[in-house]
Amino acid sequence: MTTRSPSTRERRSATHSAGIVLLAMLTLSNAAILTAPIPVPVIVISAVLVIAGVVAIVAIWVGRSWGRRAGEAVAVATAVAAAPGIFTASGPLTYVAGATAVVALACAALLLAGASGRSPNAQGQEA
Repeated sequence: MTTRSPSTRERRSATHSAGIVLLAMLTLSNAAILTAPIPVPVIVISAVLVIAGVVAIVAIWVGRSWGRRAGEAVAVATAVAAAPGIFTASGPLTYVAGATAVVALACAALLLAGASGRSPNAQGQEA
């Protein structure tokens, strides 16, 4: 009788998957900022975060051990980059910056929490 080892997708927890989804949303929001009429340094930071976010998502998806840490770094950097917008932006952009910072920190927390080595077994109990 042969046993097959579970694939990366089967071993991924729901928390970790939610972190990946939020990281993808953050990467898309960073890409959307590239077209906004904002200062050039912010556009450059967003471009770097888009590239790093895509690399981190792919690395996490294929199971690279450094991908999760890269994703956490991208999420925290996005939160730090969005924080000044909470105080300096005008109108609805203030709320967008605040929401981006909150979602970025939630993403980092989910990636960190989902990476614990414990996953439930087939009966839903911890192994």
